[in-house]
Amino acid sequence: MSYSWDNPCPVCGGRGYVETTCPKCGGYGRLERICSDCNGSGHDDYGNRCYTCDGTGRESEYCPQCGGDGKIEVECSHCR
Repeated sequence: MSYSWDNPCPVCGGRGYVETTCPKCGGYGRLERICSDCNGSGHDDYGNRCYTCDGTGRESEYCPQCGGDGKIEVECSHCR
């Protein structure tokens, strides 16, 4: 007979997702655009919230280890 129980996933800490830096804005949360007032000789980045991460600079994905459950099944090493 073997016993098992659920432990928090070591990869995501039990959250079920992992956060990564947003690839679109590089973690800044804002997108740079070419300034229309100077015809591209300068840049204006005011008020351009990144649409990929909604301005957080982070993206969340399901955890590859637990598949989004936040738990992994562990078997008792003494009961095998």
